[in-house]
Amino acid sequence: GCGGGLGAYIYSYCVHRHLNTGFLVNGVLSGLVAITAGCDVASDVSSLIIGLLSGLLVYPLAANLLQYFLVDDPVDAIPVHFFCGFFGVLVVAFVHPDCDALMKGGMPEQQRFCNEDFSVVKQLCAQLWGMFTEIWWTASLTAVLWSVFATSETVRAMQVTTFEQADKLLERMVAGTPSADTQSQITEQWKEVANGSPVARKILKMHGWKGSGFPANSPHDVYLMRAQLRGARGEKAETALEIANWYPLQCLGRSLHSCRL
Repeated sequence: GCGGGLGAYIYSYCVHRHLNTGFLVNGVLSGLVAITAGCDVASDVSSLIIGLLSGLLVYPLAANLLQYFLVDDPVDAIPVHFFCGFFGVLVVAFVHPDCDALMKGGMPEQQRFCNEDFSVVKQLCAQLWGMFTEIWWTASLTAVLWSVFATSETVRAMQVTTFEQADKLLERMVAGTPSADTQSQITEQWKEVANGSPVARKILKMHGWKGSGFPANSPHDVYLMRAQLRGARGEKAETALEIANWYPLQCLGRSLHSCRL
């Protein structure tokens, strides 16, 4: 951590020409993350070098890379945990442990780093395989988990059109604009609103909706109902999900949205 903070301090002072607290904190974190993989075999000097390289090179380069590709990561979690983490995994093959201490009280796996037949190339291959395993395992579980969240968000976002339809109906009521539709047609449109969104249906019931129409063909309080629908649209329907327009996700969302559970 000290090495990472020192590396980030040097980079920030030499490149940015000023000290950024967030950058320095992430530098400390980058050193802590990078040393995690080899903390049981790295000597004090090796640990300091790994942390220094993480804060001075790996973290700043990764942060700049994400900015170049316009990846949204406001707290630089990916450079700190992903890039510095894998740097720490790979550098394990190159660390030089304190063999005197390990031979006295270390575990067999730690002592292996001090054997004469220890191979840096073989250890590096083992670290690469471990890194690959971490990637596919994490990516697989994350894809499944976040697909559920993304699908749920997409289904909710499909209620926006229903809220828009309700707002247009209420706008005509507020303005007193004559409608070319008959009262039965207007009622059918309100039924579409109620069936299209459980959130909108709940608000409609608060204002007299009985499932087949409003008493006296009008909500109890048109202005309040319109304000509540608009608030619910912003809080519970609209989404900033960047992949909400992804076609496979939209197809799945439409299928689930059409099922009234």
